[in-house]
Amino acid sequence: MNEKEKEIAKIQKRIDDAGLVVEDLNRQIQHCKTSINERLGDITSLKAKMKRLERSSVDSVTDHAIIRWLEKVDGVNVQKAKADILEALSKVYKQDTTNDKFYVMIGSQEYVIVVKDGLVFTVYPKDKTLK
Repeated sequence: MNEKEKEIAKIQKRIDDAGLVVEDLNRQIQHCKTSINERLGDITSLKAKMKRLERSSVDSVTDHAIIRWLEKVDGVNVQKAKADILEALSKVYKQDTTNDKFYVMIGSQEYVIVVKDGLVFTVYPKDKTLK
């Protein structure tokens, strides 16, 4: 083999070696891409879990939710309660229009019904103070 052929063989060997290195690097890149995608999936899953946990840490309950709970879970007849309150207003024995208070007797107990702008705002026993 002459010098030129030896040089060509050396160059070809370097090309082949470089090709093997490129193939190995491509495999490593594919592995890295797979690892990155797995980690991104983990991040997405963890964010979703965090949001679920944040939503589940409820500190308060609205009055509306309480009414719906009483109605749907405990079986309280809310419509009857509304009707009873309106009926009680027809039995007012004393009225304080300055403070929108209507005094009624229900059984042997006195109650105060507070009405504001045509809506019943609250009801409480007369011997209790409104908080």
